[in-house]
Amino acid sequence: LSTSISSSSSSSSSSSSAYTWQSIESDLHFIYKICEDYNTRHIDELIRNNAKFGQLFECSLSANICAHYTHPKVLLTYFDIIHRYNVFFELHPEHLPQVLQLFVMCIQQQSTTHLHTYGHVIGDTLRARACYFLQKLMAKLYALNVDKVKLVLLQCMDTLISSLGGCLEHYVQQNRSQLNMHTQSHQSPVGG
Repeated sequence: LSTSISSSSSSSSSSSSAYTWQSIESDLHFIYKICEDYNTRHIDELIRNNAKFGQLFECSLSANICAHYTHPKVLLTYFDIIHRYNVFFELHPEHLPQVLQLFVMCIQQQSTTHLHTYGHVIGDTLRARACYFLQKLMAKLYALNVDKVKLVLLQCMDTLISSLGGCLEHYVQQNRSQLNMHTQSHQSPVGG
């Protein structure tokens, strides 16, 4: 992964294609599996006490992997890692805007035409998982009770609210029109 990351951060997007999304997702999955072997309390302590472990995550943030590899599997795996590394932001809140922007980008994404093996539209799954992990991340970040983290979250709040509010408004309008069509098709004339 470090070779992939350093290549992504120091080269243009055309030469970053030397790595496939599958290899990047595999490397990220390896980081996730390392985290998965610890329960939450222990992984938090490991991240706080082991600088190299935190540097691995910081390296992935600095390389902005998800900007170069936007495949849904890469993004979904990265959300799992962000969720596990939430304590990292105690010491590095400067990376929060980038991470929050990634969530917003995925939530606002339109459904893609690519179908997953089980028939679900990939964009819908990505959007739902992004919402889920954003909610979990925000709850954990506020629970850290660190002033620097809360300040960054406060600075990003207006952007989050307007971005997510626009997405929610679109969703409500879409469902309202579907509900109106459904209601009109099931109404029968009164009287007779």
